[in-house]
Amino acid sequence: MPHAAHRFMRRIRSPFAVGLALLVGLGAALSTPGARADDDTPEPTVLSQRNDRRIVQLDNGLVIIAQRIPTAPVASVHCWVKAGSVYEQEFNGAGISHFLEHLVSGGSTSTRSEAESNEILGEIGAQTNAATSLDTVRYYINTSNEHTETAIDLMSDWMQNSLIKQEEFNRERQVIQREFDMGRGEPDRIFWKLTQQARYQVHPARHPTIGYIDEFMALSRDDVKAFYDRMYVPNNMVFVVSGKIDPERVVQQVATRFADDESSDLPAIIFPEETGIEEPITSTGHADIDRSRIRLAWPGTRLTEQGDYALDLLSQVLGQGELSRLVQTVRDQQQLVTSIDAYNASFDWGRGFFGVDATVKEGKIEEAKQAILDEVKRLKTIGVTEEELDRAKQKTIAGVVYGAQTAQASASRLARDFINTGDPN
Repeated sequence: MPHAAHRFMRRIRSPFAVGLALLVGLGAALSTPGARADDDTPEPTVLSQRNDRRIVQLDNGLVIIAQRIPTAPVASVHCWVKAGSVYEQEFNGAGISHFLEHLVSGGSTSTRSEAESNEILGEIGAQTNAATSLDTVRYYINTSNEHTETAIDLMSDWMQNSLIKQEEFNRERQVIQREFDMGRGEPDRIFWKLTQQARYQVHPARHPTIGYIDEFMALSRDDVKAFYDRMYVPNNMVFVVSGKIDPERVVQQVATRFADDESSDLPAIIFPEETGIEEPITSTGHADIDRSRIRLAWPGTRLTEQGDYALDLLSQVLGQGELSRLVQTVRDQQQLVTSIDAYNASFDWGRGFFGVDATVKEGKIEEAKQAILDEVKRLKTIGVTEEELDRAKQKTIAGVVYGAQTAQASASRLARDFINTGDPN
């Protein structure tokens, strides 16, 4: 069964949500009149249209994005739900979003059994998986483009008709229990958990996506089904299909399958106010690794907020690539670390952080930390050169272009950008 990806994602890009009442659902963009999906479905609202892409919103709030990429005869069918761990409400810390991901992806529905779904996936040679993060749960099916409609049908069924059968609930609970056991010794999970708890004191982002074992074990099948019914509604989803497809036809296919679904009132989620960090917070964990790792982090920005893109470029200048400052000084000249990286993490639900990660040579932790801080102070003093800035911009643009070459990467970027900002670009 699919498993969650708890890794930190550099390009999930987010100051704290200060006493903010946040409606979870997606807002509609400015629109122009659209054509009917077919004779039996309501007319969708066209949000954006060009030769290779069509974006519409149905009356029930579902956003559909169809992107044509003619390079290979494949299709990547995605559905992203704004139901990640920060939106778990009364279940904060229980990992219910992640649990639900396991149960929905390929699970039994009112239309077909789990075995029947698996048989169809095998017949179309599909690759499928799902992942849970702080803000979204995302599902995908990759297949050849001749099977696009079948993949759309399967994905729609999972999103609309999941039964959350008790036997599947029991089985996946055991699977996730094993994830808890494995995660206790996994360096990336330990590192990210420590970061969450240091960065956020009261915000639900401080809780690990998988939850805590006691709270997780207290969840019932009825709890999970109720959360599915509450959050898996069309006005809380983005459905994306990318590949060698006909965008108009794909929009019609998805619209037909969701035509009878109604929008639902989503909960107004109020995030507690973070008071800010008054003095440095240090957190230490232990893992079975050859060399120590350190992370230095500073409070950052909210996604698309003033300064967000500047921090993206700053991360390039400071610690991405062989010509970046930290690589040249701390790694190559001073030889205190074997690897070093900088990044900007920002989110639509609140402020994130700017971070520097390094794998440190034995006995060099304090020296490496001070060397990184010295380089940051130096940057604040002398600024960034025009050459560095131009190089960072070009690398950023190239990364976006190269990162959308495949159907799956394109669908992921479109879904993430739209669900977080309302803008596919």
